[in-house]
Amino acid sequence: MPNVSVDPSRLLCNPDPAPADPAAATIFTFSLVNPNLWDWRGTSPVDVPGGGDGQFPPSYVDPRTNRVVLFDRNTIAGQYKYTVAVTNKSTGAPVTIDPFIQNQ
Repeated sequence: MPNVSVDPSRLLCNPDPAPADPAAATIFTFSLVNPNLWDWRGTSPVDVPGGGDGQFPPSYVDPRTNRVVLFDRNTIAGQYKYTVAVTNKSTGAPVTIDPFIQNQ
């Protein structure tokens, strides 16, 4: 299960691209670098436009861990752009980051 760290202050996700498990369905988890300053925006804060040819169902926030979970069917190789949406807790300012997932 690959973990992606999300740092809205520096507008980056690490790793980028996030590698899917070779030839297997993959569950990605996304963690905020500074959860005291940032919060996930919406109920599906990690979005792959158009579901990436059906590879990615909507993400969700796990309330127990405050991590976003994204399932990747990983049946079509290629690089998929996704968007991470967060909000600054003190100012309410929205921030988006647009990294990639690499299916094998």
